[in-house]
Amino acid sequence: MQLASLAALAAAGVQVHVSGPAESTERPYMHARAAVIDGKSAYLGSITLSPDSIAFNREMGLILHESEVVGKLADQFESDFLFQTRSF
Repeated sequence: MQLASLAALAAAGVQVHVSGPAESTERPYMHARAAVIDGKSAYLGSITLSPDSIAFNREMGLILHESEVVGKLADQFESDFLFQTRSF
């Protein structure tokens, strides 16, 4: 189900980056759930892209509009993305 959600986001033009341990594309590992939208808003929480997370689990999330916090989250995304794509 998670792969279908990731594919739908990508098909809609959303840049999706999955990071974590060396998992496969069939079983991506996602611990942090966060998104930055246009550098002005952000989501940070525990809700995953699975229906169970939203419908059955006690997950939560915050939508943030404070520019300093959104900026720090965007910087962290950039740092994580560069780190994850680096060859060791």
